[in-house]
Amino acid sequence: MRIKLLLIVFSFFVNIVSAQDEKLFRGIPDVSVENVSHKIFKPNVLKQPGHYTKQQWRQLIDSVWGPGLPTADKLKLFDDFWTAIDQKWGGFHNLIVNWDSLKNVYRPEVAAGVSKGRFAAILSRLTMALNEMHSMAVDLDIDKTFGVNFLGSSSYFYQPGIPLFNTMGEFFLQSNFGAGLTPLPDSTALVYNVMPNHPLGLQAGDIILGYDGIPWMKLYKELLDFELPFLGSGKLLSSTQAAALHTSINSAGMNWGLFDTIDVKKYGTNEVLHYPTSLLSSIQPPYPFTTEQLPVPGVPFPDLKNNKRVSWGVISGTSIGYIYALMWNSTASSFTQAVDELMHKNNVQGMIIDFRTNGGSGEYAVGGFNHLFNFDPTPNYSFAIRTPGNDHFTFSLAPTDMQPLTPTPEIFDHPIAVLTGPQCRSAGDFFAHKMRFHPMVRFFGLPTNGAFAARSVAGEAYSGPYVYNSNNGSAFTTYFNEGVLIHKPFPVDEQVWLTRDGVAKGEDDVVKKAMEWINTLTHGCHLALAKNVGKYGRDTIKITATVRNPQNHALSVWSYLNPKENTTLFLDSCQMFDDGLHNDGKIGDSLFGGTILLPSSEGVFGVSLRTTDVTAGTFRHLPNIQRYFTNGPIVFKNFLYTTTDTIPNPGDAFRIKFRLGNNGKTDTVRNVIATVSALDTLVTLGSVSPISYGDIPPGKDSLGVIRMEVRVKPTCPTPATIRLLLNISSEGTQVWTDTVSILVHPTGVYASDNSIPTEFSLSQNYPNPFNPVTTIRYALPSSANVKLSVHDILGREIATLVNEEQSAGWKEVDWNASAFSSGIYFYKLQAGGFAEVKKLMLLK
Repeated sequence: MRIKLLLIVFSFFVNIVSAQDEKLFRGIPDVSVENVSHKIFKPNVLKQPGHYTKQQWRQLIDSVWGPGLPTADKLKLFDDFWTAIDQKWGGFHNLIVNWDSLKNVYRPEVAAGVSKGRFAAILSRLTMALNEMHSMAVDLDIDKTFGVNFLGSSSYFYQPGIPLFNTMGEFFLQSNFGAGLTPLPDSTALVYNVMPNHPLGLQAGDIILGYDGIPWMKLYKELLDFELPFLGSGKLLSSTQAAALHTSINSAGMNWGLFDTIDVKKYGTNEVLHYPTSLLSSIQPPYPFTTEQLPVPGVPFPDLKNNKRVSWGVISGTSIGYIYALMWNSTASSFTQAVDELMHKNNVQGMIIDFRTNGGSGEYAVGGFNHLFNFDPTPNYSFAIRTPGNDHFTFSLAPTDMQPLTPTPEIFDHPIAVLTGPQCRSAGDFFAHKMRFHPMVRFFGLPTNGAFAARSVAGEAYSGPYVYNSNNGSAFTTYFNEGVLIHKPFPVDEQVWLTRDGVAKGEDDVVKKAMEWINTLTHGCHLALAKNVGKYGRDTIKITATVRNPQNHALSVWSYLNPKENTTLFLDSCQMFDDGLHNDGKIGDSLFGGTILLPSSEGVFGVSLRTTDVTAGTFRHLPNIQRYFTNGPIVFKNFLYTTTDTIPNPGDAFRIKFRLGNNGKTDTVRNVIATVSALDTLVTLGSVSPISYGDIPPGKDSLGVIRMEVRVKPTCPTPATIRLLLNISSEGTQVWTDTVSILVHPTGVYASDNSIPTEFSLSQNYPNPFNPVTTIRYALPSSANVKLSVHDILGREIATLVNEEQSAGWKEVDWNASAFSSGIYFYKLQAGGFAEVKKLMLLK
């Protein structure tokens, strides 16, 4: 029985909200039907007037392209492609196709003798059965009829009357129809944008019903049955049944040269008008771009003519950022810049990322995703690689080549609306799918293309113009046990698409729905800690967060302490309140506060925030948006000269490396990085590059890999102490600070902190006066019991800074006097039999 490709009923569209009041400027003038010239232009066509039968089409196909290769060569080409798919192709999962039956149907046709055009049509039918945009068998000679070369550059020049069927919709976002079309729920095609002075007088909101009085989808099936060769050999630019149907409706305007009249239902009157298709011959390249998107006020549209495929801005009158991302190739840096500017320059309170049209390509835009995420969702993915052989469904898992993220603790903690549609394909699919893991994301539009192909085998030449392309695997995910992703669209939270009334008013219904959600979402953000380092088992974490509640719903707000590696394991929690009694500011100011007791162990802990909208029955959970450190601390140990310890004169430079140590007892501090700056004007630094120390185990030291050039100014007096500040981070969070002191002697010899003093001494605090932190330095020539205390002007001890046995060396300690008032204080050092007192001044 002859196998026919069946199209699935177009049932995934939904009823959509009415258009918003404010018009979106589109810059497309209305064209009156009365002003359209109905003078018929008769191009030099091969097809004669009239609605062709199957036999007439086949005769025309044979006459246009001739006999082609000998039958034996065609059979070999057929067998090579069929066998390659049968034995190696990795796309049979989630696809209904009987590959053996297709061979049994079409190989006898080839063996009986077919023309070059009919053979291309048969390859097209095989390709269409695979329904995978990366896989195809193509006759480049046929494609070149319209100026297309699928393995190289493409210049689309439509020629009416040529028996070549465009099943791909608006080819490469260009429409030889002069208007963009998108499906309506009844499978007709909605005009959503139009070139100026369209020869048919089309306007947004018009509907293309079909041709020659026949509905387009009926004609589509008819052309499939008649076996016209397909542009791109049946490459649908789709990888799911829904995306294939969407594309087939989009293609309604791209095949006008095969028919005599076109049937248009006018917006406003619903009058059906019939125009001669010959009027459309006046539309010449460059064709208008069509992306199934309408412009958004305040946001520039991508400049496709100048190859600028990413654009961004803030929607006029809002604090919502908007990003168009039409392709990843050569745009990764632009996407990173877009996210960075919207987050850190514009400080947007919501974001819309528009992937409805995204052509994919191989470059990964990880920089922008690093700003959005504070974790890497890539480990959820691998590749399911087909095992060669007769079983179409056996595979082994292999690591994905999707570039991992290198996120920081920063996360975008406001609503993110991600817009998707069937023209979001290949790498577009991958990145849209990755956004599912962001806790603030909601998807609007229609499911993506489903083109999750892996490891493409490109350009295996047959003979002459015949080329095939296939892939041996698919993306695979453990997310909700979804498994193999090829041909499987992921669900969209709110299915919404362009509507007739909306586009007629210049309004994008998908954008409108996304903005409504952003503007009404209850969510917490800006979680902050009073500090991010403390003593385990003793300190508490004071937490605040802002909660946006635009509809004044009943709320429940909680913060959680969890291991940073496991956001589902809660070590402790606290309910947060906006009552003015929980370190939360004033009552009713939207600032919520609470306190959590630290666990009794060293480590790095995440602080998460969960905001529940009790009225709506929804919640938003932000994992690990802050980190708290009870390990370490990481402290400066000493420095090493890399040249000589003797510098003849002030004004010369020397190069040193800093050694840091982990004073913790049980926990390794990960990914330690230090930056160095000067605390006074006596020195300049030759480099400010971050210094990497890697992981430092407890009780161990690490020497930095970067040599820091230090130049003492010629005006530096001697003796003097030059001071440097170390800012020390772990896992991307700045946690500790420490200071480095270098003594300059009259002889020009610089004494480092790893030298042993020759006598007890107490240095003057620095800075002095100070507010509110000062550093006190002292010298121990041998180990001793040390007590360093601070006293008020009456001699009362008000702070004990050190009270322990210490080894010989240069020591220093900071005193934070934020809790004390301005005035004169004294600090006293007692070490062995040595005692000395000095004065300091707190000036607030």
